[in-house]
Amino acid sequence: MEINHTFVALPNVARRCGSRIVNSWLMLVVLVAFAAATASAQTTTVQFATGLTAPTGGVVLTGSGINPATGQHYRHFWGGDEILGLCRFDPDLDSPGPYTQNRDTCINFVGATQFKPGEPAFDAATNTLYAPNITATAGEVYRMHFQPAAGSGHGVVDPVNVDILISNGGTGCKTNLVAPAWTAVGPDGNLYVSSLRSGAVVRVLAPTTNPLPCTNVQNDVINSPDGKKNFGLGWIGHDCTAVMGFHHGS
Repeated sequence: MEINHTFVALPNVARRCGSRIVNSWLMLVVLVAFAAATASAQTTTVQFATGLTAPTGGVVLTGSGINPATGQHYRHFWGGDEILGLCRFDPDLDSPGPYTQNRDTCINFVGATQFKPGEPAFDAATNTLYAPNITATAGEVYRMHFQPAAGSGHGVVDPVNVDILISNGGTGCKTNLVAPAWTAVGPDGNLYVSSLRSGAVVRVLAPTTNPLPCTNVQNDVINSPDGKKNFGLGWIGHDCTAVMGFHHGS
């Protein structure tokens, strides 16, 4: 399967996640983030990579090394794969492709649990990566650590130093999320999580706190109208915007 840069505008999908309600167009950007769109629906697709199995979310992370061709820091796309987990794509984004997964960087298990990454969120101030595991039986969200100087300055996500922040019954603080798939760090510094198979949005206060007190985990900050599904989560300025499900039928 291929990864594409896809931009899709969706009308009237904003819901409240802890700030005021926004009624605006939402642009879903597979490689970048959520951003405001114009009033007309537009789709633009450019192939980025091929050969993946059920690719999921991704994030661009910046290493400490300098690309000699540009004089800028190395920037790599880190993307999810159902089998290989979270992997860095090489070469860096400012070098010509083709782009492929660097399997030496892949993280596909956390402990004994298979890691199928959803949409991660990155806190650049602390080099902390928050990554949901779509695996329904786990219901876990991980706190991972990006090392910009590792990998000759291209940057590596530490495969060993991984904390389980929340889960639906295992290690970590318990939530009611099933198959968490989207994370977003708000301007308040808190972490927001929504899931594919439940309508709730969970807020994690001060998510860098270690160990994380379970009193910092707030369930049901908002619920989708159908109480069953969410389809995305992101911040536009100080507004948390969620794409939520509307259930029709049983």
